[in-house]
Amino acid sequence: MAEKVLMTALSPTMEEGTIVSWNKKEGDSVAAGDLLCEVETDKATMDYESTQEGVLLRIVKAEGTSSRVGDTIAILGEQGEDIDSLLQESADGSQPSGPEGESAAEAAAPEAHEAAARSRDSAGAQGDGARVKASPLARKIASERGIDLSRVSGSGPAYFFYFVQCLIGSAVEAGLEEETARQLVLGTFFGSARLLELSGSDPGELLRGVCSKGGTTEAALDVLREAGFEDKVQKAVLAARRRSMELSKGS
Repeated sequence: MAEKVLMTALSPTMEEGTIVSWNKKEGDSVAAGDLLCEVETDKATMDYESTQEGVLLRIVKAEGTSSRVGDTIAILGEQGEDIDSLLQESADGSQPSGPEGESAAEAAAPEAHEAAARSRDSAGAQGDGARVKASPLARKIASERGIDLSRVSGSGPAYFFYFVQCLIGSAVEAGLEEETARQLVLGTFFGSARLLELSGSDPGELLRGVCSKGGTTEAALDVLREAGFEDKVQKAVLAARRRSMELSKGS
């Protein structure tokens, strides 16, 4: 099934980018990890590596065109597929309009940033005066990068690092070079987190927006669902909570 290719955040602060050049032309086959296009961001000109595969059916955003994070820039699928509905959605705007023509991301951005600030303030308050458990290596890296460990939530980073490790390992197993896999995975996470923050949308809504029935992404998600991924995540969180309570009682 045909799928949209969305502009992703290629840096943590990127909100929009300009297509400098397309490295693939319509009709070309695209594999995960292929250099799709070059994008000028707020920081530099970056390579956009595809996380999807298929035939490049349509370039939606031409060279020199600016696109906000989350906008449709191209459509991938099987040769000969009907993509009229996807093209119409792109023409209508990748993001619904808000008051006075604002995009959803523009309308939601102030609230999203305020919510993030409240979350950081809350995390900082909880961490005041408390020693954060972290390895010497983690403390060294945090110190070098200016990261306040009191604002990093519980076991969350471990879940993130573990999932990133699994994704990189799987990509290498599929034939990618390790550094290429690393950059591809990190770019995906940066872009996804930025899109979630700017849009103010529910994660489930965004999840449905990047899936096409019968497509490659849906096939991958079916495997995770069949394996009980969500249930296992919930059990992991509960296990960490129980252990935390046990340690608190013992101290």
